[in-house]
Amino acid sequence: MRLLGKELRTLFREPMVVLTIIMPFIVYSSMAPFYGSLAEQTREAQRLEGVNVALSLCRVDDATRLLVSAMGSHLASGGVNVTIVDSCSALELLRKGYNVVLVLNGSLMPGRSASMAVYVKGSLGRFAKTLALPSVVSGHFSRLIAERQGARVNTTSYIYLNGRLYSFPELNSLFGSVMMLSYSSFFILFPAASMGAALIGAEREERMFEVLLSLPIRRRSIAFSKAAAAVIVALLTTASAMAGIYVVTGHAGIMELKLSRYYGPGELGLYAAALVSEALFVVMLAMTVGLFATTIRGAQSAAVIAVLPAIIPPMSLMAGLPLSYKTALLPYMAILYTGLSPIIGRGYAAASTAAQFIEALAAAALFIKVLESETAVTGPETLRRLLARLRRRR
Repeated sequence: MRLLGKELRTLFREPMVVLTIIMPFIVYSSMAPFYGSLAEQTREAQRLEGVNVALSLCRVDDATRLLVSAMGSHLASGGVNVTIVDSCSALELLRKGYNVVLVLNGSLMPGRSASMAVYVKGSLGRFAKTLALPSVVSGHFSRLIAERQGARVNTTSYIYLNGRLYSFPELNSLFGSVMMLSYSSFFILFPAASMGAALIGAEREERMFEVLLSLPIRRRSIAFSKAAAAVIVALLTTASAMAGIYVVTGHAGIMELKLSRYYGPGELGLYAAALVSEALFVVMLAMTVGLFATTIRGAQSAAVIAVLPAIIPPMSLMAGLPLSYKTALLPYMAILYTGLSPIIGRGYAAASTAAQFIEALAAAALFIKVLESETAVTGPETLRRLLARLRRRR
């Protein structure tokens, strides 16, 4: 226990370690509004709130037409906006303003068969509701059909999103690829930030930092050489991790990687550029924060502070983050937008990646400016004085 107490005292003596403990609470609590939106979208889908449903009677007999009309009236009495139409073109109806089109083919009479196709007009800004609507709508009508006729109907679902029609399984698979690409980025972000911060912390702990700064070397060269070394090691680590995952999933049959189905060379090139730009961004942030640490352990804690906010974009997408050129310019968004490029197009992905490179250069300029100031030498002491002042005020 004495040894444990000694180790804990050593760690908590470093302010960066304390900040690392606090950082997850700050990040996750800041996402509370997004999760509230996610829950509200699910409730809206269950109630079919704000949804205009078109019942398309395509090649059905008169008895089935009367039955479906009765079911439509039943749903309308429950507050659902239902319109019965004779058009067989689901896409045309979706473009006219309907949120859901249900196309019925065949007969619901005993001894006959019928099929039902549910078309949903999707929205990336309301993605949770989009994914929930097909099962909610088909469940409502299948239940009514079973209650009235005792029949079963084969149901297929489609999502019309950003001008393209997806089958429901296809969109689920694509969305899974987007999430995989988003979370795979941590294979490079954490090693890059950790390596960059460690290079600063090692110089500080070995008391070589002042010697390095006294050499006739431009501070810009110091900054970019350390960042480049960290990114190169992180890229090699990422390549090793992804190769290992590919071998495991391929041999065990756990998961089939279908990236080539959705991503061409252009989309994958944008994703690679987004990875490098975001890695440079977090490296520069981690090295800047690492300047205020006294040991290599404290400096490496800066990696968590720099990388943890990168988890916000993929989780916020699921909670209904509105996608636009404005949100594309925010930090940590490039990987998410390049992952979504098969759905939203390359324009958003290219804009977000370019913005991330600019943000990486801005972070580099900040690091160089701090490196050229007295704070580069007095960083740990400056942080202690600031924390002591905050404690006195409290």
